[in-house]
Amino acid sequence: MKLAKSRLSIKLITLTVLTVILFVGCEKEESTNEQLIPEAAFSADNTIINQGEIVKFTDQSTNNPTSWEWNFGDGLEFSNEQNPEHVYATAGIFTVSLKATNENGHSSEMKSDYITVNLVDNTVTDIDSNVYQTVAIGTQIWMAENLKVTHMPDGSDIEYISEDYQWSLLENNNTDKAYGYYNNNTSGEADIYGAVYTWAAAMNGGNSSEQNPSGVQGICPDGWHIPSSEEWFTMINYLGGKNVAGGKLKEPGTAHWTLNEGATNESGFTALPGGYRNANGSYYTINSFGYWWSASEEYDVNGWSFTMNHMNSEIDSEGQFKSSGMSIRCVKD
Repeated sequence: MKLAKSRLSIKLITLTVLTVILFVGCEKEESTNEQLIPEAAFSADNTIINQGEIVKFTDQSTNNPTSWEWNFGDGLEFSNEQNPEHVYATAGIFTVSLKATNENGHSSEMKSDYITVNLVDNTVTDIDSNVYQTVAIGTQIWMAENLKVTHMPDGSDIEYISEDYQWSLLENNNTDKAYGYYNNNTSGEADIYGAVYTWAAAMNGGNSSEQNPSGVQGICPDGWHIPSSEEWFTMINYLGGKNVAGGKLKEPGTAHWTLNEGATNESGFTALPGGYRNANGSYYTINSFGYWWSASEEYDVNGWSFTMNHMNSEIDSEGQFKSSGMSIRCVKD
């Protein structure tokens, strides 16, 4: 009997010790978990850049964060990627911050005056000495004005056609190069909205391209090219998709647009409603619609164009006869 009691006492003592060990182990695990809040940290591959260049940021946070919130300081874009890239489109000195989070909590690191962006000449000059403002949108640099050049990059003339009938004789092909000005106003509409060109003039003998970049200089100045439809879609997606990108591209107000719903021009693209010239030579929709060629074909007789209108914030793509006259925006190589 005494032996049984002794064995029972030993079992109770053993059970108590195990319970204490388990309890202490749980406390240690909870204490360890409490210490696994991320310690936010980051670096950049370059902290002094020129306007329009890209900075690559690297997350160096410890304790296994599972989400990230980046603020690049210029108010143009935020990111939830772990290691994002960011284009600084404006000059200045910018503070960058990172918030790193996991299930145990979060912490932040802020680096004041971390990125210095030097001002550069945001212009490009064509063969006729016309000077255009440019703008960085995502990783692309676009002209911020419609093209108005009257010569190809090699100096050769582009045929100017004022008469509707003569324009109507142009074929929907890759060789009939021509341009015009809305209502043949060479000093009014031409200065504001630029010229309208056939697809053949835009391409200047280049082949249709869906590549990004297109690789088609076309009518553009040296170092620039006609954007493919893929390059247009890259910009559209960067700005939030087709339903809202138009508003971010359009010049605000009604100085040039009628009504002009949803226009903010937060991209700096400053899209203007230059209208278009149809295959019969007639002009339409100035102040209401803007049309721009791409370097991409829809069919043999059609090129892809992109259009914005005064009624909403959308940007649409549609095929147009190659003999139609459309505006042009070039993209930097």
